[in-house]
Amino acid sequence: MATVCAALGLSNTQYGWTGSAFALALLAATPLAGSFLDRLGVRRGLFFAVLLWSAASAAHGLAGGLASLLALRVLLGIAEAPGFPGSAHVVRGVLAPKQVARGLGFVLAGSTAGALAALFVAVAFEQRFGWRGAFAGVAAISVVWALLWAAVSSAGSAPAHLDVRDAPQTGGASILRNRDVVRAVLLTSGVSPMLAFASLWWPKFLVATHGVPQASIPSYSFLLPLAYDAGAVALGDLAGRSRPAAVLLFASFLALAAGAVPFAGSAWTAVSIAAVAWFG
Repeated sequence: MATVCAALGLSNTQYGWTGSAFALALLAATPLAGSFLDRLGVRRGLFFAVLLWSAASAAHGLAGGLASLLALRVLLGIAEAPGFPGSAHVVRGVLAPKQVARGLGFVLAGSTAGALAALFVAVAFEQRFGWRGAFAGVAAISVVWALLWAAVSSAGSAPAHLDVRDAPQTGGASILRNRDVVRAVLLTSGVSPMLAFASLWWPKFLVATHGVPQASIPSYSFLLPLAYDAGAVALGDLAGRSRPAAVLLFASFLALAAGAVPFAGSAWTAVSIAAVAWFG
C-alpha cells in the first residue's frame, strides 16, 4: 500500500482512515451477512459475495483520491462480511462437534494462505502492470475461484450438507445473550487489532522502520501468514483433543510477543518475533 499512498498522495493518517472504513463496514455488515446467508443459502451466498468482492477489489484500481478509496474500502468490507459466517456454517454442517475447532483452524489457514498467495501475486502484478493493474489481476483470480466454488459446492452430496438447517432460527437479541457467543465476540475483539495491523500496516512498518524495499516485502512477510496457518491448525487440533481453555491461555501468552515487535533491531528479528505472536 506504500505505492498506492504515494500515487494518491495519502498520509499515514489518511491511510489509517481507509483501514478503519473497511473494518467498520465489516463489523456492521457481518451480523447482517449471517442473516443473508441463512435466507439465501451458503452456496449461493458465498458465490455472490466473492463476485461482489472481486468487483470492489478491481474498482480500487480506479481510485482517484481519498474519498473514492474510502467508499471502495467500505464496499469491500461489506462484500467480505459473509466469508467467515459462511465458512463456519460449512464446517459445522459437515464435521462432528469435536472436530469443529480443527475444521475452523483449516478455514483460517485457508484464508491466510490466500492472503499469502495474493501478497506475491499482487507485488508481481504491481511490478509488471502498476498498482492499478495489480488490483484488476487479483480480482480476476477471485472470479475464477468463485466459479470453482460454484462447481464444487453443487456436485454430489455437497448441497445437502451446505444447505442444512438443523437448528431453529434465533433472533439477534437471543444470540447475544448466549454466553458462548459473548465469549467468542470478546476473544475476536482481542485478536482482531493484531490481525488488522498485519494486513494493513505491516508492509508500511517494514518500509518505514527497517528500510525494506517495496519489491522485497513478500520475502519478509510470508512467514507471518504461515505462522498463523500453523497456529490455527495445530492449536485448533489441540483444542479438540484437550482442554480448550488451557490451549487458549497458551495461545494468548504467545500472542503477547507482538508487543516486542517495535523494539526489534532488524527486519528479520521483527518478523521472527511477530511469527511467534501470529502463531498464538
